[in-house]
Amino acid sequence: MTEIRIIGSGSSGNGLILKSSYQTLILELGCRFYDYIDQLSSDELFSIAGCVFTHSHGDHINPSTAKEFLRRGFDIYCHEEVIEDLKEKGFLPFFKPIKSNYANKIGDFTIQTFKAPHNVPNYGFLITTPINERILFLTDTTGVSLRFKNINAILVECNHDEDTLLDNIDRHDVSMAHPEYHLGLKDCCEFCKQNISVSTKQVVLIHLSSTNINEKHAVETVKEYCNFQNVAVAHKGDVFKIENDDF
Repeated sequence: MTEIRIIGSGSSGNGLILKSSYQTLILELGCRFYDYIDQLSSDELFSIAGCVFTHSHGDHINPSTAKEFLRRGFDIYCHEEVIEDLKEKGFLPFFKPIKSNYANKIGDFTIQTFKAPHNVPNYGFLITTPINERILFLTDTTGVSLRFKNINAILVECNHDEDTLLDNIDRHDVSMAHPEYHLGLKDCCEFCKQNISVSTKQVVLIHLSSTNINEKHAVETVKEYCNFQNVAVAHKGDVFKIENDDF
């Protein structure tokens, strides 16, 4: 069984902990360092295989958080194109590269990357845990049309919906979070429908705008569109338990 612990989700900071049997993976480093540490026992702290993040924006890679993980001897990974992006911005990150079209190993986790178009180099992840659960992670993107097989959990951005966005524009109350670079409800529904299968146990909606979407409406819309009931919104402190039934 894998536990997915939500440290933060949204423009104020993104972070998750994947605890799978005997190893732990830190996913996204956009929250404060001690927000992660507070959610780990001492045994779990020593079981961290590494950290991985999707792109260079500060709500996904907080420099002070990264520095603290590195100082304590934990490796941090990102796509090699993200490393180049950080270098161009004047950063000299001591991060380890992960590659496209390759089964990247972080401890006993396997991570395959895929491009997720955004306004900076950005990648989604297909994560296979040490006990072979398959977790699909996609955030901060205009859309991805790929299909994946036998996914046990989908964590996907659902940033805004068109109706709420139009209402906000009419009231001159538009979030400054650039919805044009993020996955909206309609495309989120389509991505989930393409990738939900008999193996899927949970869909978690992440990175929702604080103003441009209604959480309850988003959950009910995804449930109805996909004919799948285990849909939830990620909030700080939430824990989702995923188990592979070997379908």
